[in-house]
Amino acid sequence: LAAQQAIVAALRAAWPGLLVVGEEDDAAAAEKGVPGEEPPVLSKDLCADAACERAVPMADIAVFVDPLDGTREFVEGRLGNVQSLVGIAVDGRAVAGAVGLPFPEEGGEPQV
Repeated sequence: LAAQQAIVAALRAAWPGLLVVGEEDDAAAAEKGVPGEEPPVLSKDLCADAACERAVPMADIAVFVDPLDGTREFVEGRLGNVQSLVGIAVDGRAVAGAVGLPFPEEGGEPQV
């Protein structure tokens, strides 16, 4: 749950009112974030160069979070097969997503 709490807290700090749906959903815990930690500041301009067809009201956006995709692999210690997933939907249609590799092989840095 700590991974989901960190992800959800960072998203909600950057975009208050954003609908975030987590696979490990514990809405009360996710609202608080990780105890003793401030959520990281997220970059809001990653797609600044992309052509934007229209502005989208916050109410039309939903973000789906799976902080630990590969639970069995995680439990079995096959950490290279574990990822964190974030998907974005507008008006119920998937439009974007990100895959994070929190446990890269051979001790490398985590990747998104």
